[in-house]
Amino acid sequence: MRGIIYKYTNKYNNKVYIGQTINEEKRRERWNSTSPYAGKYINRARTKYGVNAFYYEILAEVYNDNRRILREILNELEIKFIALYNSKNPNFGYNLTDGGKSGNGQVISNETRKKQSISQKGKKKKPMSFQGRLNISKAHIGIESCRKKKVCQLDPNTFEVIKIWNSITEAVHSFGDKRCGNLIYAIQGRNGRKFYRGFRWKYYETTS
Repeated sequence: MRGIIYKYTNKYNNKVYIGQTINEEKRRERWNSTSPYAGKYINRARTKYGVNAFYYEILAEVYNDNRRILREILNELEIKFIALYNSKNPNFGYNLTDGGKSGNGQVISNETRKKQSISQKGKKKKPMSFQGRLNISKAHIGIESCRKKKVCQLDPNTFEVIKIWNSITEAVHSFGDKRCGNLIYAIQGRNGRKFYRGFRWKYYETTS
C-alpha cells in the first residue's frame, strides 16, 4: 500500500499547503472538483486563485502493507514537513494544524503503536522511497547549511544591492520572521519563487 506527503504551492504568493493521502488519484480529483478540500484557509485560496494557480509536488512516498502503520508513518512525516515549511503560519501557508492527524482525525495512541509493532514482527515491509528520504534530507540540509551565509538584499527592479546582511537568519529576523526557508527558496528560485518580502536576494559570495 502506498501513501504520500504532498505539497501545493500558490504561484502568486508562494504560500504552501502540506497534506497526506493513501489515495493520490482520489485526492487529486477532489482538488479539481468544486467540493470543499481540507481546511478553510486552503479552500478560500483555492476559490480565490483557482485550482490551476497551485504547483503540486510529492514530498515523500511510503509503502507498508498495514494501513494503520502506513498512516502512523505519514502522520509523523506530515508533522515534520508542516514544521519545516512553517505552513501553519498564515504568512507562509494554509495548514490549520501541526499535522499528524488522519482518518477520523485522531492521532494513533502509543498503545496502538505497540500493538501494531508486535503484529508486524517478522514481516517484511517496504521502507520509505529513496526520493522521499532525499526530499527530507535536502530540505533539512538546505536550510541548516544556508542560515549563516551572507546575503545581499537587491532592488527588485534594478537589482542594485540595497544592503548586505551578515546571515540569512539576521535578514529574516529583521523582517519579523523566525524561519529562513522562504528567503532561501527565493535565492534558489525554488517553486518559481523570486522574491522575499518584496525584494530580490542573492548569496553574497555569488554577487559580482
